[in-house]
Amino acid sequence: NNAWDVDNARLAYEMQKRITDATRAEDRGVKSGRFVVLTGSPCPAVLVEMGFLTNSVEERRLGSDAYQTNLVRGLADGIVRYTRCVQGN
Repeated sequence: NNAWDVDNARLAYEMQKRITDATRAEDRGVKSGRFVVLTGSPCPAVLVEMGFLTNSVEERRLGSDAYQTNLVRGLADGIVRYTRCVQGN
């Protein structure tokens, strides 16, 4: 809910898609909200929830170096895909 709504949505989509592809985690979808850290952003922005420590299975995954690497790879790939989309490449 800021001047970047369309870009925020595209960035969120690309990141969500790449993270779930990289980790094979359940895709819980993209959500929106009026978080202060996002509403005042001077550029496209998203918040990423990587998992839930209250879930013992996710807690174990999040503690794994391999899973963390896949998360980071998905994040980076999502940013690259978003950048290519807005640049028209």
